Parts: sequence; C-alpha cells; structure tokens
Amino acid sequence: MRSGAIIQGNGGNGILVGIGNVTLGDSNGPATIQNNKGDGIFLTTNSVADSDNTANRIINNTGWGIFCTASPANPLIYEPIGTFGTVSGNGKGQIACNVSP
Repeated sequence: MRSGAIIQGNGGNGILVGIGNVTLGDSNGPATIQNNKGDGIFLTTNSVADSDNTANRIINNTGWGIFCTASPANPLIYEPIGTFGTVSGNGKGQIACNVSP
C-alpha cells in the first residue's frame, strides 16, 4: 500500500494476506486502513506485514487493528516497536500478532 492509499468500508477485513507480505506506506507518505467490518489487517499462514511510514493509520475497524492466526501458522509483523503508526479505536483490540524486531 503506497503513499495515500485508503482501504475503508469493507464488509469484511480491510486487507487479508494469505501468503506473502504487505507493506504499509512508503517514504512519500502514509497509508490508512479504517472503518472495515472485520480486522484492519488479517494475516494467515506465514505472511508478514511491515511499515515504511510511522504516520500510517489503522483505526476504527470492528475487529482487530492487526490480527494474526494462531499456531501452527506463524504470521508476524516486522517492525521496530511503535513504527506502524496509529493503531487505535479498533473494536476487538489493537494488535494480536507476534512481532519480529
């Protein structure tokens, strides 16, 4: 998701990553994931989410801001702590994932 991308108002998850990775924002600006009926980002299998902009916003989704499936899958978010941007106001909580520094 490049600078200025907005994912909003979906009836399910904002982004579902089954295999592979997703990067939020870039050096030109942030990305926004908001107001989706499921999770903002839902990671399965061995997928990875990372962030290239500290001003990203994952807000006001009905489910989790970022949610990862449980073992035996091993999805994770890759970040120095606190660099994903604003993850707040999500119905079930903010982040439920393993983090790899």
